[in-house]
Amino acid sequence: MTTEPRKRAALSVDDDLADFAPTPAPEALPAAAIEQSTTAAGFGNSQQTPSKPQDNGRKAADDFTAPDPQAPEFPWQAADVRPGRKEGFPLRFDEQLKAMLKWLDDQGEIRSMNRFIEDTLGAAIPAKVADVLERNHSYTAKAARKAAAIREK
Repeated sequence: MTTEPRKRAALSVDDDLADFAPTPAPEALPAAAIEQSTTAAGFGNSQQTPSKPQDNGRKAADDFTAPDPQAPEFPWQAADVRPGRKEGFPLRFDEQLKAMLKWLDDQGEIRSMNRFIEDTLGAAIPAKVADVLERNHSYTAKAARKAAAIREK
């Protein structure tokens, strides 16, 4: 008895769909009718239509983004390289150097092994970059130091 109403409901939906006829798509207007309606509305070849698009006070420079005159010359000067952001780097050490570093840490002479390596390399790497710029790229000593400078956080 519980399936009787469901069968009747299903049959009534099928009966409704049996009489369904989709409405035909509207016919496209001929091109002459479209041209006539746009001309009558003030578009097309009338004097009211400007010969070029209106700029509404914009200048051509608004559409053009000039390249940044201070575009980075080196990868460490790029905008997406953020100062102060720590990034992991696998470093392989000689076993004797690692033992010395561990001994310094155990003696309390350094805050931490990572910090000591970061501070030491943080001074050595820019100095080496400045040296290479000066020797191989014809930079003056002052310009090389400026190019190799680390940005502040």
